[in-house]
Amino acid sequence: MAKMDAISLIDRSVNGFYDLIYKAASAFPYSNDLMHLGLGAVPFLIGKYGYRKVSKYLYTEKDALLEDVTGISLALLAECGWLFLEAKSPYNHSGDFIGIAKGVGETCFGAGAGWLITRRR
Repeated sequence: MAKMDAISLIDRSVNGFYDLIYKAASAFPYSNDLMHLGLGAVPFLIGKYGYRKVSKYLYTEKDALLEDVTGISLALLAECGWLFLEAKSPYNHSGDFIGIAKGVGETCFGAGAGWLITRRR
C-alpha cells in the first residue's frame, strides 16, 4: 500500500512539473522562445561568474577564456538536460526535428547573448 502511494505521489509530481512547464511555455506568444533564451543565458552566466568565484579560492589565474568555456559548457549541459526531460514529456512531439533544432539554436543564441554582454573589450 505504501509503495503504491509513493509511486502515485511521484507520478503526480512529475506530471505536475510537466504541466507547469507547459503553462509557462504557452503563457503568451513567444514565451517558449524566451524560456530557451533563458536556458542558454542563465547557465552561461552562472558558469562564467561561478568560475571567477571559484578561481579566487583555488589561487589560479583569472582566465577570460576559461570563464567563457565554463559558461558555454554549462549552457550546453543545461540544453542536454532539457532535451532529456523534453523527451519524457507527455507534450513532446518526437518527430518535430525543426522544433528541436529551433530550441537548440535559441539556447545557443541565449548563451551567445550572455557572452556578448559580459565580454571584456
